[in-house]
Amino acid sequence: MVGQQVLHGETLHHMNEVSALGRKRLHVISGGLASVMWSVVLIGAAFTISVTYLLQIQLTIHLVLTALFAMFIGLVVFVIARLDQPLTGPLAIGLPQSAGPQSTDGSAIARAFSDYRFRPELR
Repeated sequence: MVGQQVLHGETLHHMNEVSALGRKRLHVISGGLASVMWSVVLIGAAFTISVTYLLQIQLTIHLVLTALFAMFIGLVVFVIARLDQPLTGPLAIGLPQSAGPQSTDGSAIARAFSDYRFRPELR
């Protein structure tokens, strides 16, 4: 009986550690990219596109080249913006939908237990 109490206490202690580490990870992730980094990315993109105006080429080729270059830089900035918030949107990090029912409270521990419960190879 005493062994069960010790085991129970240790289990609760480790679960509290896991929960605390999960909260720390969520806190770090929620910070996002600093505004200084965003300004560097956006000013660099504007500067890079403006450099294309220094090229001495035919106007139609120049417009097509600049448009393609601006589209590529726009896609890169979009991907940076989406990956800056990894827990939201279509690129969200999380359990796959086929892993079983998701918990409605959103806690990582509840999702981990539901994943463990519905995947027999983890037992």
